[in-house]
Amino acid sequence: MKAMGPKFRDTILALGGGKAPKEVFRDFRGRNPLPKALLRSIRVRCPPESSSVSSAFLPESSSESSPESSHQLKRRSESLHQQRRRI
Repeated sequence: MKAMGPKFRDTILALGGGKAPKEVFRDFRGRNPLPKALLRSIRVRCPPESSSVSSAFLPESSSESSPESSHQLKRRSESLHQQRRRI
């Protein structure tokens, strides 16, 4: 764990935005970023590989057969947009 601090400082903080974020992530983690990890972190269900793209944006608790699912999806989308505006 002690080695992680200096590595974070040297690969992320020291660059000060002088390098593309994807490259900085790759240097720090040793791999490319995974979109599914980002979706999980904001609690969006990741679809199976064979599923349609639109299902990736359904909230985890939503049921596709539920008549409320489109309403829940719209509310979730609006909430995410509001959160992004605050950042």
